[in-house]
Parts: sequence; C-alpha cells; structure tokens
Amino acid sequence: TSHTLDTPSLFSLLKDCITNDYDFGMAYSLLRRIWYTRYWSTIRAKVCKYEKEDRERRRKALVGNQIVGVDVGPRRVWNLNRVVPWWITNVNGKFRWPQPISHAWVDKKERADVWMPINGYEWPVPIPKESDLKLVRIEMLNLGAEYAWLDVLCLRQAGGPGEDMRADEWKLDVPMIGAVYDSCWPAVVIYLSGLGRPLSLEEGDLDSDRSWFRRAWTLQEIGDKRMIAGDTNP
Repeated sequence: TSHTLDTPSLFSLLKDCITNDYDFGMAYSLLRRIWYTRYWSTIRAKVCKYEKEDRERRRKALVGNQIVGVDVGPRRVWNLNRVVPWWITNVNGKFRWPQPISHAWVDKKERADVWMPINGYEWPVPIPKESDLKLVRIEMLNLGAEYAWLDVLCLRQAGGPGEDMRADEWKLDVPMIGAVYDSCWPAVVIYLSGLGRPLSLEEGDLDSDRSWFRRAWTLQEIGDKRMIAGDTNP
C-alpha cells in the first residue's frame, strides 16, 4: 500500500480500532471498503456518521412492540471472513446487500454449538456436527458473493457474553428476516439437507418434520430466485 500513518485520518482510524478492541479481522473489514478513497481527510468522520445513522435507524424503527421502519437492513452480515455490522458496507451512502443462505435445521442431537472466531466468539454457533463453515464459505465465494447473511452467524443465538441483548435484538431482527431474503441478489442459496451438508434425499426425508419443505419458517426465505447448494454431482 502507498498509505502511511501520515495519511490524513488513517492514524485516527487505526487508533479507533485499538480503542474498540478490534482484532485484525474486524479492523480489516472496516478498512477494506474505504482503502482506495480519494477523501482520506473526511473518511473518519464518515465512518462515525455511518455507525451513528445505523444506530439511530434501528432505534427509530421500533416503537414499543411495533415496527415502524422497514428499511433498516440486517444488523450483521458475513463478509465470508468475519461477521461485521452491516453499516460497514456503506460507501458514500451505498450499501452492499448480502446474499442470504437458507438451510434445513437438523435435529438438536445432530448439532454442535461451536465457538468460532468468525463471529468474534460472540455466541456458540449451532451447526450440524459434520459440517464445516469453511466449505460454505468456499461455495459462496464460487458463486461470486461478497457478503452473505446466515442466521446462525448474523442473528444472535443463545449463549455467549451478550445473551442479555438477544431478546431486544430479536424484537427487530427476527421480524425483518424476510426482508433480507426478499431483497437478495442474485438468488437465495439453499441447503436442503442441512447447513453445509451435501445434497441428499433418502426415504422419509420429505416426511420429516425437519424437512426444509415442511418448515413454516422457510416461507419467508424463498425469495424471488433460488439456487440449491451442496450438490456434489458433477
């Protein structure tokens, strides 16, 4: 890079990352979208402005138990390296919309709650025991995705140091899930056999209560266009 610590605002931005206790992954996620800006003298003010606007937008979107704002966007997205606040994708007022992932939830005895650096160890991530999110990442990269939305990563799950925040976040985040899938491009990515699992169909699968086709939850995740993930056939 041609930038040095003498670049206007860069030193202050890096200092903010230290103050906020960002690790390298989070700091990189913040800086990657603005690294080639021509306006370094004002970029720190813009970053602070974007974060404040996002916080205010979410505060105003919920009045009591009623949602009055429908364009708040997802709280978090997965940049296929780290889970980051959605406002980080904002550059000059333009947000990057994530490509959402839908999946069949396997039975609890087939899941494991795994602590991961991907979400900064904010909560244990429930995934099928034999699954690996690295493979999901590779599949999404092969599809050309830059940002993705995956519930187990982007919607606060049970447990973790921020468990007391989950109920308040869910008041807004859960009802807005459908908007993430409705606004997606180019298509919703669907794992019919479970997150990260190879696509398979065995006798009784379609009659199972865990089948993707039998879960009312997935009605909001259909989207306008869909593509099936996990297909290992050539």
